[in-house]
Amino acid sequence: MKRHLARIAVPLAATAAVVAATGTPAAAASDADVDCGLTWSNEYKLYDPCGWVYFQSETGDGTEYLVLHDTNSDGYGVIVQNYRYDMADAGPYSGTVTSGKGTHKVWTLHMPEGTAIDFRICPYTTAHGPYYSQCSNWVRGIA
Repeated sequence: MKRHLARIAVPLAATAAVVAATGTPAAAASDADVDCGLTWSNEYKLYDPCGWVYFQSETGDGTEYLVLHDTNSDGYGVIVQNYRYDMADAGPYSGTVTSGKGTHKVWTLHMPEGTAIDFRICPYTTAHGPYYSQCSNWVRGIA
């Protein structure tokens, strides 16, 4: 019986040591994107999302991107509002695109692996600011 237990104990101890050395897995990186609410498209004569925003978690060089697109000829710009949980002041931070349909802006972020960013997109004008009734839901990306 002792011999049998000794044969089992060595592999079990080795397995436990490997598991203990590995630790807990870090939060997996995840991209995220979201469209804003529907606004009237002067070009297509229908309601269409005013734009979209995309968080790219893995660019291959240790950086992340936040990309904001205006996709509608509705007379509005777009604004992205975000909270970055890798910074002492989480936010909110914002950025706009106001040059019309088809324009975009890219922000290069340097976030530690496993940290979160929450963001949403809204229609926007310089005179009024964000149109909160047409904002998207908040979404989360992980660096």
